[in-house]
This record gives sequence, structure tokens and C-alpha cells, in this order.
Amino acid sequence: MIKNSCLLLNFPKKARFIFIFAIIVVYLLTTVSKIAFAGHSGTLENLESTTTFISPDSVNSIFQDTFETGNLSVWKQTEDWEVSGVEKISGAFSLKHLAKASSGSSSIFHGIVADWNIFDIEWSFKLRNGNWDPSSSNRFWFYLSADTTRTDLINGWAVGVNLKGTSDLLELWRIRNGKTDSLIIQTDFDWNTSTLATINVKRTVRGSWMLDYQKFEEKKSKIFFGNDPTISAFKNIGLFFNYTATRAGQLWIDDIVVNHLEAELFVQKLTLKGVTERTIDAYRKISLNTLQLKVNNATPRETVNLRIYPMSNGISEVRFWCNNKLIDVQRLKSSDLQGVQL
Repeated sequence: MIKNSCLLLNFPKKARFIFIFAIIVVYLLTTVSKIAFAGHSGTLENLESTTTFISPDSVNSIFQDTFETGNLSVWKQTEDWEVSGVEKISGAFSLKHLAKASSGSSSIFHGIVADWNIFDIEWSFKLRNGNWDPSSSNRFWFYLSADTTRTDLINGWAVGVNLKGTSDLLELWRIRNGKTDSLIIQTDFDWNTSTLATINVKRTVRGSWMLDYQKFEEKKSKIFFGNDPTISAFKNIGLFFNYTATRAGQLWIDDIVVNHLEAELFVQKLTLKGVTERTIDAYRKISLNTLQLKVNNATPRETVNLRIYPMSNGISEVRFWCNNKLIDVQRLKSSDLQGVQL
């Protein structure tokens, strides 16, 4: 030790400084490396699993239930409902109404919170009725948003069949104080006996509503549009069933998903530059790069405003606005839009 110290003292001053500095750097790098890996078990396998654990899709999810847990412990007002494998919609279980000896109304809710002012919100679920046709006494709807679980006091929105009247058409209504207040969207879907359908709904922060459906083993419908910028407290989602004794126990729902998305207000920078507007031709089409797009709900010679919203899996959503109203939404390959200046 003394010998080494003497050798160090015999070094020129400049060389001695470089030697000491190198020792300090090595020490610091070693310490930082230990700290960086302190939270891991020290194996590459664990490090990789930590890195890939969170996916972008899961970050956007507010709520999801496939009922594969086999219980309703997190739901409210469950006395008229069960998780059942009998005639389930998908997987091993679905949420099913219980058979009753008399007519009545049943509802079930799940607490959920979302901010209308910050996020665009999407809902999706699969719904099926038994061997019966909807009527004024046998009807059902899904509460997209409800500020309370008291059905006679709810303020929110619901999509379903015969909320008002007996058209049997799939409709989206605004609910005020437990009653239908305003029809937002009416589709061409006449709900019949033993019908299974996937229902998809979306609302933007500006109050634009979109609804489409897909019957079992059929193509997805066109998108139906509505507008309602009003908001109320978003505290619950839920299902309502009004039934006669012979129809009780014959309503199923499954694969409920609620997502929030980056709001349109925060994606304005993606509006097309230089090609913001297009004029609808006589065939209700517009040109975009080499694409010829037919615009639904458009009037020839009207001007439309296009906005592009990149999504996942190489897909972009193009929204068509006319006179400050959303008239169509189409999804295209992002690669087909590469020549568009954003």
C-alpha cells in the first residue's frame, strides 16, 4: 500500500489528475448501473416482460367486462340478473336476465366516470333477445351514461329499442329525469325475434354522435349520425329491461367495452393543409390524392371539410364535415394518405 502510494506521488501532476478522474468515472458508472437495475430481478427475461407489459390499447380503456369471472361482485342492483353459461353470447358466460313469474322492469348498473369535455368516448357491446319481438311491454336499452341508478331520475343517454313508441327500431335518446327527452339518432335496424347484434356508439367532445350495428353473421351497417352537445354527470353505465312474465329471463348482454380517445379538439393540428376543402361532385364523390371517395349523406356541389385522425394498425379515420355538421366517417389505410400534407 505504501509502495503504491509512493508510485502515485511520483507521477507528474497532470498524469495524477487523469488517473484519479478515471477512477471516479468508473465508480459513478458502476453506481448508476446498480441503481438502474435495482427495480428488476437482474434477468433479461424479467426486464423484457416489464417493458412490454403495458399496451396502448389498455391505456385507453375505461371499462371492460366479458363476464368470464363468473360473478357480478362489482355491479349494482344484481338481484334480477345472473352470469350464465346458458345460451351465452361469447366465451363461457354472459350476463342474463333471470326468469320471473310476473311482469316488471329490471335494471343493472356499473359505476364508471368519464369527462365529456376532455375525451371522445366509445361504447361497444353485444345484445340478444329471446324468441320474442319487442313491443311496448317488452323493450330494452343500454344506458351509455347515467348520473344515478334511480331509473326514474336518470339524466344521460341510452341506446335501445322502444324507449318511446313501438317502432322496434334501434335508437339513441337523451334521457332527462328518467324520461325520453330528445331523439338523437334513429337507425334502420328493426329489431326482431332472437336477434344478436353488436352495437357501437361514439361521442366526440363537440357533441357529435355516431352509431353503427352489426347483426350476427352479417356485414356492419353504415354509420348513423346525430348531434347533442349537452352534457350531464357521467357516473354509471347500465342495462334496462321492461318485460312480461313470458319474456322474463330472455335478454343477454356481453363484451361490454368503454374507451376514451384523444379528443378531436386536441387533434386539430392534423387537419389537412392545402386540401382542407373539397367539393362534392354529381356522383357524391371527392378526390383525395389518387383516391375517389364516395361521401355518404352529401349533397352534390356542397363543400366538405376533411380531417384525418391516425389510429392504430396502419389505419386513419377521415371525418367529413359540411356546414359545421359531421356527415360521414371513413377509415382508410394510412399508406394511401402518405402523399397528403399534414
